[in-house]
Amino acid sequence: MRPQLFPPVHYPEVAPLSPLFGAYAFNRFGVLIEQEEGALPFHELTRRFIEEIQSLRGMIFRYLDPFVLSRQRPVPHSQKLTRNLLLQELAVYSPDMRPVPHQTYSVWLKRGFIRHEEFGTPEPDSAAALLILRSLLAHQKRFLPERTDGEQQWLCYVQTAPDAPIAHLPIGAIGSLPPGALCWTPWPGAVWREGWKLIGGDNAPLGCIRFAGTKRERGALWWSVPFAELKNWDRFGVLRLYHEHTGYPATQLQDLTNVLLNQLALSRLFWRYDEAEQ
Repeated sequence: MRPQLFPPVHYPEVAPLSPLFGAYAFNRFGVLIEQEEGALPFHELTRRFIEEIQSLRGMIFRYLDPFVLSRQRPVPHSQKLTRNLLLQELAVYSPDMRPVPHQTYSVWLKRGFIRHEEFGTPEPDSAAALLILRSLLAHQKRFLPERTDGEQQWLCYVQTAPDAPIAHLPIGAIGSLPPGALCWTPWPGAVWREGWKLIGGDNAPLGCIRFAGTKRERGALWWSVPFAELKNWDRFGVLRLYHEHTGYPATQLQDLTNVLLNQLALSRLFWRYDEAEQ
């Protein structure tokens, strides 16, 4: 099979896979499908690939979530996301269920295939991406590309204003956006990062959404978006409920902003493959 180029327009749909990991996984997936079923039309292969990533992504988020949430809690080490836990799970999908040697893992770390928050603690998005690749290419000898091209950041969707075109942005670049920019992703694990709102609940997550602007108030994270910019996004009439002189204007506006984000998510987190986007 000749290498197929994964359409860049769909990179955000395979988060937390970076563009490099997504393109690599698409080619390997295409080879496996051709061996098992014969060659598929390109649009059908693309649809099948994204749907497979969606399925694995939800499963891996639900598995990792309690371990990630235990990072800052006084719980036994076995209840946290650690290198040993990740190696244990990778072995399930390895050829003959062989464990990954620690030396191999150290090479992955050095090459940037996996990142750590601190010694022995994988960065959650990075661990999830590795598990998705390993699960997608279950029991295959190779499941990683030959090399990386720097830090492996996944892409999210961005709109700087309601009438602005939808763009793609590396997750680490959100701080460069204006506060009223809307960001969303089908990757529910974005909620492990500060500032993202989970949509759909833990058992049936659809993804996450946020405004770019946030601030700290008495230890809590609040939205920090000018009211006029919020009104621009509000075609639902949510902010009509805002009464500035109730005595609790700040908390009321935070609550209404969360309602507004829920409404905005409904039209953005239900993915449908469209051949015209290729």
